[in-house]
Amino acid sequence: MDGHCDIVDLSAMAKHYGRNSLDGLGPPLYKTWAQIDGFDLDADGDIDIYDIVIVAKNICRTEPDPEYPWPILDP
Repeated sequence: MDGHCDIVDLSAMAKHYGRNSLDGLGPPLYKTWAQIDGFDLDADGDIDIYDIVIVAKNICRTEPDPEYPWPILDP
């Protein structure tokens, strides 16, 4: 959330890869969906390869970019 898309964002995304909106019943220290739904960039209910691709396509972008003010969403 620092306005710059970098390897830190890609790493954070990878930590939650495979989670979906039905998750949240794991061990006490496991994050609930409400805590990580910001990683579901295409809003399909899953943190999957499409979300990773969105982050990868936006690596090195700093917001706001006057030419492209929104993330590139097309995986």
